Formats: sequence, C-alpha cells, structure tokens
Amino acid sequence: TAEQMEQHLSDPSTVQQLIDFLAQVQWKTTSVFSRSNGWKFTEELRELHPLRYLYNEGDVVYIGTDKYEIATLTEEKVYLQNAEFPILGQEYSRADFEEKLTENPANDHLKVVVTEKQRTETPSEKKQDGIQFSIGFSEHPAFYDRQLNDCYTDLSFALGNKLLGILDEKQHREREGDKNIGWYHKTDFVIKAVIGGEEFNYEGRFDIGDGEGDLIAHIKNFYDYALSPKGEQLYGDDRESLLRGRDEFIPFLEQHTELTQEDEKLLDEIMATESDWYRTAKEAEEKPQANADKVNGAEAPAIETEQSTDDLIGREIIIDNRKYLIENIGKISGDVSLRDITFQNNVGFPINRVEKIGYIQKLLEQEKTELPPEEKTEAPAADRHNFRINDDAIGVGGAKEKFRNNMAAINLLHELEIENRLATPEEQEVLSRYVGWGGLSMAFDEHNAAWAEEFKELYASLSPEEYRAAMESTLTAFYTPPVVIKAMYDALDRLGFSQGNILEPSCGTGNFFGLLPESMQNSKLHGVEIDSLTGRIAKQLYQKANIAIEGFEKTNLPDDHFDVVLGNVPFGEIRVNDSRYNAQKFLIHDYFFAKALDKVRAGGVVMFITSKGTMDKASPEVRKYIAQRAELLGAIRLPDNTFKANAGTEVTSDILILQKRDRVMDIEPDWVHLDTDENGVTMNRYFVEHPEMVLGEIKMENTRFGTFEPVCKARKDIPLSELLSNAVQRINGEIPELDNRVDEISDEQELSVPADPNVRNFSFTLVDGRVYFRENDRMQPASVSMTAENRIKGLIQIRDCVRKLIEYQTEDYPEEMIRTEQENLNRLYDVYTAKYGLINSRGNYLAFASDESYFLLCSLEVLDDEGNFKRKADMFTKRTIKPHREVTSVETASEALALSIGEKARVDLPYMEQLAGKTQVELVQDLQGVIFKVPNCEPVSYVAADEYLSGNVRNKLTVAELAAKNDPELAVNVDALKKVIPKDLSAAEISVRLGATWIPQEDIQRFVMELLTPSSYAAGRLKVRYTPINGDWFIENKSSDMGNVKADSTYGTKRASAYRIIEDTLNLRDTRIFDYVYDEHGNKKAVFNAKETTAAQAKQEVIKQAFQDWIWKDPERRNRLVRYYNDTFNSVRPREYDGSHITFGGISPEITLRPHQVNAIAHILYGGNTLLAHKVGAGKTFEMVAAAQESKRLGLCQKSMFVVPNHLVGQWASEYLRLYPSANILVTTKQDFETGNRKKFCGRIATGDYDAVIIGHSQFEKIPMSIETPEGAVGKAA
Repeated sequence: TAEQMEQHLSDPSTVQQLIDFLAQVQWKTTSVFSRSNGWKFTEELRELHPLRYLYNEGDVVYIGTDKYEIATLTEEKVYLQNAEFPILGQEYSRADFEEKLTENPANDHLKVVVTEKQRTETPSEKKQDGIQFSIGFSEHPAFYDRQLNDCYTDLSFALGNKLLGILDEKQHREREGDKNIGWYHKTDFVIKAVIGGEEFNYEGRFDIGDGEGDLIAHIKNFYDYALSPKGEQLYGDDRESLLRGRDEFIPFLEQHTELTQEDEKLLDEIMATESDWYRTAKEAEEKPQANADKVNGAEAPAIETEQSTDDLIGREIIIDNRKYLIENIGKISGDVSLRDITFQNNVGFPINRVEKIGYIQKLLEQEKTELPPEEKTEAPAADRHNFRINDDAIGVGGAKEKFRNNMAAINLLHELEIENRLATPEEQEVLSRYVGWGGLSMAFDEHNAAWAEEFKELYASLSPEEYRAAMESTLTAFYTPPVVIKAMYDALDRLGFSQGNILEPSCGTGNFFGLLPESMQNSKLHGVEIDSLTGRIAKQLYQKANIAIEGFEKTNLPDDHFDVVLGNVPFGEIRVNDSRYNAQKFLIHDYFFAKALDKVRAGGVVMFITSKGTMDKASPEVRKYIAQRAELLGAIRLPDNTFKANAGTEVTSDILILQKRDRVMDIEPDWVHLDTDENGVTMNRYFVEHPEMVLGEIKMENTRFGTFEPVCKARKDIPLSELLSNAVQRINGEIPELDNRVDEISDEQELSVPADPNVRNFSFTLVDGRVYFRENDRMQPASVSMTAENRIKGLIQIRDCVRKLIEYQTEDYPEEMIRTEQENLNRLYDVYTAKYGLINSRGNYLAFASDESYFLLCSLEVLDDEGNFKRKADMFTKRTIKPHREVTSVETASEALALSIGEKARVDLPYMEQLAGKTQVELVQDLQGVIFKVPNCEPVSYVAADEYLSGNVRNKLTVAELAAKNDPELAVNVDALKKVIPKDLSAAEISVRLGATWIPQEDIQRFVMELLTPSSYAAGRLKVRYTPINGDWFIENKSSDMGNVKADSTYGTKRASAYRIIEDTLNLRDTRIFDYVYDEHGNKKAVFNAKETTAAQAKQEVIKQAFQDWIWKDPERRNRLVRYYNDTFNSVRPREYDGSHITFGGISPEITLRPHQVNAIAHILYGGNTLLAHKVGAGKTFEMVAAAQESKRLGLCQKSMFVVPNHLVGQWASEYLRLYPSANILVTTKQDFETGNRKKFCGRIATGDYDAVIIGHSQFEKIPMSIETPEGAVGKAA
C-alpha cells in the first residue's frame, strides 16, 4: 500500500540502497533512455525523500580513515576529537563537515529521511536568490574525471554554460570537416534557481555538436520555438510559464555567466585532458599511484609529529622475502601502505599490505641485507605444451557456474605465479574454463544480495587494476563459441592453408589457438591481448605461443608477415590512438581490419568476426579502404543468438573473409555499397545478392542499444553448425604459398670494401684486378663464373670509354680529344665483340644487366626489327650530344621572355632584367598584352598570355574585375579576358539528362512531385537527396505513397514503383527485377526476371522523356539553369602551346624535332597533364623523352618514370639514349622484380639520381603504393 511504501522510504538505508541501485543502472546500461530515466528517478527520489545527516555532540564520525567524536557544535562550526589520539583535533565549517561525511560510507548511520511532515512543519523562510546546476549524465568524456574515476556532475552554472559552449563549437566544427563524425553527445542537465524568492526549475538535454552555442543559447532557442506559432500546438497550455522563463529566467541566467577563479582552474583542468577523452581502457588504467591514493582516501590531514616520516615514502623494504615500496603513511593512524613490487619486471601476483609505522621503522633500523628475489627462469621448450579444447560446451552454463569457474582459474593463476611455474595439463583444464565477465555484471554489484558472497570473493581476489578492468569488460567481453571457430578453420582449410604464421590480435584466453586443427599444428601462433589477467591465463594455456599482453595499437609487429590473421575483434564507438592510422579516425573494429591488412602478407587472409556495422553502416568509406587492399572472398551473417549461450548477449555479427591484394587498387566492388532486399530492408549489397550467406531470417527489431534495426533471427529447424558448414562450402579462393628464395647478391660479406665515390652506384668495377659490384656504401665481390667475369671486365672498359666520350661532348672539349676517344671506343668494341659477340646478346645481358649502364652500352649497336646488327651507333664517329651554351644577353624584351620561359619555365623578371639590361617596369611596358599580372598575388607575379587567357576564363574575369577596382594596372587583364570569353549556349544547345549532378536536388524534387502528384502526406515525406562525396542519389520514404496510380502504373510497374525507377535513373542504372527462389537445399537464390525488367525499363524510358519535356519548360528554371551551365561548364578556353623557345640541352644534334613535337613538349611542360593522342609514327616517344629531360633541367621534377609494355622496355631505352646519349636512365629487367630483388630495386629507383626510369607494365603493378597516396587522392577529390 501507499502507507507501507512511505514507511519503507522513511528508512534511510532503504532510500540509500535504491539510490545506489539507480546509480548502478546509470553506470552499467548502454541505453541512453535507461540512463536518462535512472538519473531523473534518482533526482525525484532525492527531492521527495531527501537524506541528510543528523548528528549531535558525542556522535562518532569517520573522516578519511580516522575515527573522531563530535566534541562541540555551534551554528557555524563543528569541532572534532580524534578517538585514538584525544590530543589531536579538527575543525570544520558545517558545510565542509557534511561534505566530509559523504566521503565515507561508515557515516551512513547518521543519515535520516526528511519526511513530508518534517518539511511542512519547518518554518517557511524566504529563500535567497541563487542558482544550482548539475549534469545528470553525459556521453561526452570531458565530463569524466579519470583520476577520481567519477563524473563532473555538480558544476557552477557559469562553468557548465562555458564548457558546453566550448565543446559544442569544437565538435560542430569537427563534424563540418569530417564526414565520419556524425553523432552528438547527449547531456542531461538540471538548473534549479531561486528568483525573487520563488523557485524555478529547468530540466533539459543539450546535444553537444549541433552548433546551437552555449547553454543559454540552447535554452533561448527552446523558448523561441515554444512561443512560436509552431510550438504553440505543443506548449500552448504552458504559455504563462514559458513567458516567465523568457522574461525572467533567461535574464537571470545571463547575470550568472562570470567564471570564478575556481571555475577557470577547473575548466583548464578539464580541457587539459582532451588528449585522454578517447583513450582505450588500458590507457585509462595507467594512472599514477598518487591518484589512486586520493581515491582510496589514503591522504590524511597533514599534522606535525615529533618525528617526520615523509622521508620514508618511496623507500623500498623487504618483508617475508617480498619487495615492497612505501607509498603512504597515515599521519594519525600510523598505518604504512606497502605496494608489492616483487614482480614489477616479471609475471607474478602482487600482495599489497598495511603495517604499523613502528614495525616498519624497526625493520629499517635493523638494516639487514636481504637477498633479492630469486630470478625467474624460462622453462625449456620441450616442457611447454599448448592446451587443446575438446569440449564444445566450454563456456556454456549458468551465471553462478561461470563465476565459480572464473574464480577457480584466477586463484590457480595466482598460485602458479607465486610458485613461478607453468601449468600442468590438468591445471590447464581449470584455466580453460575462464570465460571472462561478459554477462556477469551482477558480481560487481555490492548491493545485490543474491551475489553478496560472490562480490566479496571477487573484490578480495583481484588487485584494484584487475578489478577495474574486469568490471569494465562486463559489457564487451564476448566469448566465441567453438562451433564458430571451427567453421572459420574449415574455411581456411578450404582455402588451402596448412601451416604458417597465425596472428590473433584480440586473443582473450586463446580459444582460437585451443581449437587449431591437427592439420595446422605446425603453425606458429602469435596472440595479442590487452587485459592483463586474461593474457596471463592465455600464456599458461598456450605455452608455445607468442602472446603479448598489450593493446594491438602498442604492438610492433612486422608488416607483410603473417599468413593468417583471425579472431573476434572488439567493437564499439571508441577510437584507438595509433599515429599510423589516426588520420583515418577509425572506430576500434575498423582499426583492427586496417592494421591486420598491413600485418598480413600479400595473398594472406584476414578472417574476423565483427559487428554487422562493418558491412551495414551507411558510410562506405571504411569498406572502400578495405576493398582497395583486399578482396572479399566471402561473408557470413550469424544469427543474433550465436553468443547467447556463452556470453549471455544477443547481437547480429558477421564473419568476413578477406584476401590481401599485392598492391592498393583504386576499386569499388559492389559489396562496398548498401542495397534493399525484397522486403525493403537495407543491408549490404553482398547479403542482398547472396541471401544464402545469411544464416537466419532478417527482421526489424528494437536492439539493446535502443535503435530500430534489422537483426538476423536464428532458424529453429537447422542447427548453426550445419548452416555454417553449408556457408563455408561457398567460400572459394586459394592462399598462395610463399616463395622462400633468398637474396644472393652479396655472399662474401667479409671481402666487402667501402664504396669508391668515383664508381657509380649499382655498377661493376675492378679492385686489384677482381670484379666488384657497388651497392650503396659498400662494394661486394661479384660471385660469377670465370667467363662472366671476363665479359664484365671487357664491358667495364667500354663503359668507361663511353662515359668519358659523353663528358667530352657535354663539356664541349676540343674536337681532337673527342676524335681520339672515338678511335679508342672503336678499338675496344671491335676486340670485345670479336670474342664475346654483340653487347645486346643474351650472354652479355646475363653478365652485365645488373650494371646501371648496360642499356647505354646496348645503344652503341643499331639493330633491325629482328634484332640483327645493322651498324655501329653515331657515337663512334660523330658528335651525338649538343652542348648547352648559356645565353647571357639579348636585345629585346621578347627575346628575354622567350629565354625566361625556355630556361626557367616561367616569367622570371629579375632574370629577364639581367638578360635585356632593362628595368622590370620597362620590360612589363614592352610586353603589355604578351604577359599579364596575376591578381591578388604576393609577391607580384606575371604569366604569359597563352597561360593567362586560357583555362577557366570566366572565373579569371570575375577575379580580375574585383581586383581592378583597387589596381588600375589590371584593366588590361579585364579587357583581354572579355575578348576570349566563350559565347553563351542556349537551352537548345545544352544536353541534359535525368541524373546530371549539376541539376539541383530541389529541381529533381519538384520534377518528381509534378510528375507523380503524390498525396499531401506522402509529399511531406518524400525527399530527393544527393550525396556529393560519392555521387549517389536516393529518394527517402519511397514506400510512403501507396496506392498512387501514377507511381504504380502510369510510370511504374507492379514490381517497381516509379520512385524506384526514378532513383535508378538518377544513378544512371537500368532498373532490373529479380525473383527469389529456394534451391533443393533450402537456400535463397536471386533469379533475373526478364519480363518484368523489360516492363520496368520501358517505364524508365518514359520517365526520361518526361524529364526532357519538363526541364526547360518553366522560364525561370530555364534561365537559372542555362546561366549556371554557362558559368560553370562553358567557361574554359583551351590553351595553345608554342615550344619554339625551348633549347633542348643535351639532345643529339643528329635529330631535329618537328614543330608539332616541340609544341607537344611545351604542352607537357606547362600544361600540368597531357594526353598524347597523335597517330602512329608522329614521334610520341621522342616527345615524352624530351619532355622528361627538360622537366628535370628546369627543376620541374626530380626524375621521370615511363611505364611501357613489357616487350618495349629495351626499345624504349635505346630510343631514349639515341635522343639523349648522355642521359642517366635506369631500365628494369625481369630479375629485378623477382621476389628477392623487388624491394632492393625499388630502393634503387628511390635513391638513384636518374633522369628517367623505364619499367614494364607487369613490373610496375608489383610496386605497392604507400597508404598515404590513395588516401590523399581521395581526400583531395572529396
């Protein structure tokens, strides 16, 4: 009855238990709704049945850890006397004293409930004006004090208003710049004010990140809306109260916005923790012990004693063969807190203790030298053994049974660590029953009477760090059932994996290792586990495995190393701090995928259990990232009860099987995107197209997170093991075996010598008559046959002669010296080829191809189309290099401009000033109309007319007109640009189709409304949306317009409504209709329906034509769109390139480039990007070669790479050296890209000072792209 309820609530302990219970609900639940209601119920309970402390003189109280008696009470002060040391006392104000009472539960005996009768009997007094502000709960981590393990809830209003404003602005700004940030941090708050003696309460929710501003702005917005015509429908009955809020409450709040010094200090402290807001759980544990002391109340009031003990803090002491650190000494109690550091550098269970100061001082006075703890020794490998799981029911059982198994494992682990030994097989059985704390949150609730004994046992058995980690894992530690793990290994077996390096990056106690099939037992196991207790159990269970107890982000594992990475990854709305991936802002499960793909080798497999959000989240960015690096071999959607028996939770999850690509590819397969199945449920397109991989029935339900989402409900007629087996049979692929060959370039390391600086890198040379090969800073003896060595010696002589001849020509030596060296080259070549054949022969290629000059030597021979010798190259008899002669003076400004463009690739006025002997002002005047000043550019810059009067000239004209208002010199720019603006196109000349992204979505919306004329209800819900980032159109609430004849019949069919057809058309897709049937195994299959597809596509053509008839019909729309089209697209004037000024230093004088080639080279140099689309025989190869050489000479690039068909690599090298005989080029060979040599050759490309690198298509494909490059391109495009 109500009377009985009131009687119960008059008991302080009952009220306190209820408040504590509600606090546990708020803390443990993940539901925002439950947390909010729990807080509000707590506030109501405190208001209706307030607890206060009733105390009198003589009462016993506890301040910190010390016991006191109340000696004297006054209206303002409380005087205390220490119960153990009466001569010691404390003095507090009443407010401070009552706050101290709340810090120790031992003072709860003083609590009483203030009844309604007591409140009504209390003489009423006019309340003082004031304001109280409190945070009920907040999703934002700024309101959580990690040091005190508590929340900032009671802040001053001024500080709360300021802090919420700062956080809102910061997060709103981040959300604008990052499409991955799409959430708000919900924050419940209460303001209790007294204005003119009357109470005024305001409860609300502030969404951090919505951009409203501070708290006052948020409240103002509410009142503005509530008092508006729209809000009157909802709040009309409260108009009087709302007016009072607007007219009295808001001004009152504005008077209380000034921060005190304490507020500013706390604000600084909160904002200083910004880097910790998204730390992982393990990072949160790593706090200084001093902070823990504060939490545990170890800091007692400081008083003076006869003998100071402060100098003992930090000392180490040995007691009972254990090493302790003195952390704290109670000034009054004399208790010394000792932390066990025996195992600080090894594995072991610490036993902390508290002793009296006298005993500690006595031990220190004895100054006995104790032996250090016995060092641990590693057990021999032969004595180690891995546990094998043979029980499929492991982890299944009731909550109490799981608790007992956990405690047995924990106690055994502590014994093993104290005894410094490994577990026996029998003990491993006990350890294997540890299943973590998922679903066992009641064991951490000290107020749960049914679990009181378990709570005491658990609390006493774990260290504070272990207890906190275990408590935090109650909602996230999901145990993987053996049936799922076995299916994953079956999939690996199907892919051909038998042995290799296996990594489990979130291994828990190692169940994936315990279920490793016999056929894969030769594999090397590597595990990572962030939780210390769980990881230590895993080490005992899998003693031969390499298990690191740290976060995955802290590991330093090699890239491209593991054959398989598998496991059940953690998931949640948190981010991991790893500098390599921070730019991507991955959530934790996405981060595991990204890092795993870096750790697995090319062709290796990543197989993870993950939340369905990985495949079904609206943003495709993470899936794009994965797809560019791995091929999806298959995905299996698990029923939501898969983890229920083991972890007590229902969650829909997926198994993803990915095979790493050998390079990052710009690819976007279908599974990156979402689709809608026949029931209108949106999910990943893979599952829509492969319903047989969904091991249950998809239904829409309210999830445990408070959202309405599709879930996969289990089938009752077929066991999960059979469903998994059938799904695994549909996984196809093969894990290629590694090529285990090793690099054999340098076998005789002991004979290597420092590199001779006169020898080019990656070249052969002679040292004391022996052939050496230079690679970077060392020269190694060449391990070759005697015949090959003689070939190399002869080619070294020819090479050195050719290099000398190139130097003579380049530096313009006298003709006599050049002729003498040509005669020497002829002699060397004739002698060599008489004995060893053509330089281009296979034998000489095999011997000398490693030398970077090999293709230079090949160019000495001119061969026919069949590879037969025709004649010696011109280098034997003619000058083949045109020396570059620098021009130091010219007579006219035009000549100076041509030379500046040719030598500097730009209008360089200081350089032109030196050449022409004229001032810059005179040059600009002489070249008016030939060069133009760039508006708004500092320092002042000029460009040539062909560059300035091309490109987007409409945009340039707009900029010039604005700038000319302040700079009259730019009037010439405006006049010149107006003359080259393209003529406007009319509507009849503009082709537009439904789906053109330049048509505003509002116009498309209007077209849909006018074409289909939906009901007023549907019209309010139907929205056409366009997403610029991926170019997707979609129509919201397509099914809301039921029964519309136009949508279902005139422009649609019975299988595809007009809204769906329009959406397909907008996305440039042909509408296709599929039927779904079940095969003989009961699996759902998609079957193409040709008849319905034809009907739908016919309607699609009708809609397209209707759009053509509609788009230009309205004059206002026509004028607006035509103007936009002309301004946006009809604004570019092509540039005409003239290369007549280019000097081509180093080019062969025997070859003259044709005018169109010279102009094409200018296009390459100055155009930014160029497509050479000449016909065959127009000289494209020479154009590219000359452009590469000029680009390097002008400083426009460091080196060029030419990627050509494999069979043309040698021909390209010959042509390159024919045009530029002195060029230093690197040409790839087949051996360079064998597995053992690939990285080494890429190093040559990166570090060599080459003019150009020539590489084949297939070889180029084997060079992986850095992660930053595609991400930068995607970010730039976005």
